[in-house]
Amino acid sequence: MPLGSVIPAARVLTAAPTITVARPALGLTLYLAEPIVWAREGGAAMFEAFRTRAPGGLLRWYTDSQLTDWFRVGGDRLDEIGKALSLWIGRPRQLLQVRVVDDTGAPSTAFTYREVDPRRTVRAATLELVLPAVSSPALLVELAAEAASRWPVLSGVGGHLATWNPHEKPTAFWDIHDWCKRFVGLDVQDADAMAWHAFDGLPGSGWLTLVGNAAADRLRLDLAALAAGPWKHGVKATPLAHGLLLQAGPAPVLGDLNHGEFPWAYAEVARRLAPAFLNEPPPFWGGFRDHGDTVAWLRRLVEPEGWR
Repeated sequence: MPLGSVIPAARVLTAAPTITVARPALGLTLYLAEPIVWAREGGAAMFEAFRTRAPGGLLRWYTDSQLTDWFRVGGDRLDEIGKALSLWIGRPRQLLQVRVVDDTGAPSTAFTYREVDPRRTVRAATLELVLPAVSSPALLVELAAEAASRWPVLSGVGGHLATWNPHEKPTAFWDIHDWCKRFVGLDVQDADAMAWHAFDGLPGSGWLTLVGNAAADRLRLDLAALAAGPWKHGVKATPLAHGLLLQAGPAPVLGDLNHGEFPWAYAEVARRLAPAFLNEPPPFWGGFRDHGDTVAWLRRLVEPEGWR
């Protein structure tokens, strides 16, 4: 069980309580460098790495950007999805998205991979991995380390994460905004929107923060100096083949301000990386857009007085 206060319950539509709108989970969001490498081998390999760690039987639904609906996972379907991801046609399949989830609304278990052809667009490919909130957080560390040990990445954030229903996005982000005002350790990512900006800055930080070699070069970050520290709040720095993984404490925390909790290790990482944060992130929807405080949320651990 993750440390901290009680994890809030998933939000559902009042008129249709079987439809989830927003849900706290554990998640890892990666913005990928060299999308041709990911299209050729990384996407398929990370699907296999994820499905071996995901709770058995929870990957119940799948879709992709070429399908018009969700379909049940049955029989050898997961094997077939893995084979389809490994299919190399000599180029990335522009904006192909593959999603395998337990809930077609706001999932608690999910694999989402977005492929990009760099000859056709200037945006990052993305990989989003979600596990139930009660999962062992060590699984996120394993997945982050495997990804950045084997394939080039730009950046990544992992820990407690709010998932959301893309068909109820404005409503979901009102609920998420309320959660974030209380739980400063909760991460939020809108990967498709951030993908257009991932080359220009980091998308924030969290319990796990991955800074890839490609991003470090562009943003003039000295990864060797970051790895050397010193770190005061139990931050662990792990150099990997394609970047540096920073782990802010032994387990993720929600940072429940109602209980007087503040994630000091998270804040230490955020303050060291703040100069490389994206200056003008794409605004989140719902309460973030109405209050104009997406930037304040991104910098909540650097400038807590701006996020109240």
